[in-house]
Amino acid sequence: MGQPQVDLTVASATNAGQVTVRLSDVRPDGGSALITYGVLNLRLRDDPARLSPVQPGEPMEITVGLDMTGYRLGVGHRLRVSISSANFPLLTPPPVRSDLQVLPGEPRLTLPVFTGQDLTDPLSEPEAAAGAHVTTHRAASPRRTVSTDIATGLTTVTIEDDLGDVTFEDHGLRVAQQCREEYTVHPDDASRYEANISWRYQVGRDGAFNASVISGYRLTCDEDTFICRPSKRLVGMARRCSSESGTSRSHGWPPRSGGA
Repeated sequence: MGQPQVDLTVASATNAGQVTVRLSDVRPDGGSALITYGVLNLRLRDDPARLSPVQPGEPMEITVGLDMTGYRLGVGHRLRVSISSANFPLLTPPPVRSDLQVLPGEPRLTLPVFTGQDLTDPLSEPEAAAGAHVTTHRAASPRRTVSTDIATGLTTVTIEDDLGDVTFEDHGLRVAQQCREEYTVHPDDASRYEANISWRYQVGRDGAFNASVISGYRLTCDEDTFICRPSKRLVGMARRCSSESGTSRSHGWPPRSGGA
């Protein structure tokens, strides 16, 4: 109960790199469940607010803090620690492909084990409001797809979340939402990373009004900089806006706890 951490000695083949550590529960039948994970940008290994150069091939002693967790491990179950140098599309790739080597030393998993006295039913039964009275016009339907372009070598992860179309009968408001996210990467050319995200939010009330908000952004990069181009369009309201901004790629995008 708390924050597990993993200590490692690693070396990167280039002047960049990232580490993802997953802690899993392996059942006696071989099935597994993710308990928690953590990520680390090697250029931020000493301080998330300060860049630390990475020298190719030079050993680095690092500590990867995993997300806080509370978990009870069953009798006969085992713990598995998995280490990887990429976690696409959760993390954008480093500026150059950076293969890692885990070096001999004293790798260590530190688990904060709860040793206090268990409480039996410490809380009263939960209370909840009555569920919303809705009419469903279109049910929610999530979809995940991974595709690879054989000609270019680009791999794209597509996330399609249709959150449905419903009317709240208590007050007559009708709401529909749809989201599409595409993340594209090349295994050997990190500058070809691209993300395209679009959201459509529709809201209205019969005989009163009907409006849509269509928003999105496109994220591209070169070796040094991420470039974000957000946009928003309001249908039924005469307004449109867009802009462009950039940020250093050394700090990773998007920012995340753990320094990635």
